[in-house]
Amino acid sequence: YDMSKYLVGESSTGSINQMSWLLSIYYGISIVSLIINILIYRATSSKMSRYPKADDLNIKDCIMKNGYAPDLCEVLISDGMLSPATFGILKPKIIIPRNLLSEDDKKMNYILIHEVTHIRRRHNLISVIAKGILCFYWFNPFLWLLYKLLDDDMEMSADEEVISRLGENEKKNYAAYLLSMFDITGSTLKQFSGGKSIMKRIKRINFYKSISKVSNFTVVFIGLL
Repeated sequence: YDMSKYLVGESSTGSINQMSWLLSIYYGISIVSLIINILIYRATSSKMSRYPKADDLNIKDCIMKNGYAPDLCEVLISDGMLSPATFGILKPKIIIPRNLLSEDDKKMNYILIHEVTHIRRRHNLISVIAKGILCFYWFNPFLWLLYKLLDDDMEMSADEEVISRLGENEKKNYAAYLLSMFDITGSTLKQFSGGKSIMKRIKRINFYKSISKVSNFTVVFIGLL
């Protein structure tokens, strides 16, 4: 009596069950990752809504002086944040730590040009799309590396806009200001915006050369899909 056909059938069924489990794990991790990112975004948005608006006329003057519309974004004040940041897509906001309000106009100019550049170039939207992609391609280490490079590239792009607008004579002053914005935790140096190392940014500023407004890594990141 030939049992081979039944054994083959059992093997096929086992393979199908194994594939089903793998797909379940994949979709489970993807959906959980997506939900976590959505919850973090909503929690952050809710927190930002409680921040007071910056009524300082010098801030509005700095925005207008650089050719930006005063209603391009809201400027909020935070008591808890250590470095400036942008948040939001449809209604973008710039968040400035309260301790930086006392900075002189030149330094405030650095902050506002840098952060407004993120908004004008839709860096927040690019970041949200990239994070969404990672929720479904979490198993691909190459995409995680590209996301890190993409994030660095957007920061450098904003840095270069500051130099482009204020002139190359400001390179050393701007680099010195970035150094002054270090938040030192042990021996870890943190970045001007986003909490990452700024050493690469300072080196890039010192060898400033204008680049495309569209991040090279943005194109690569999307193109790989």
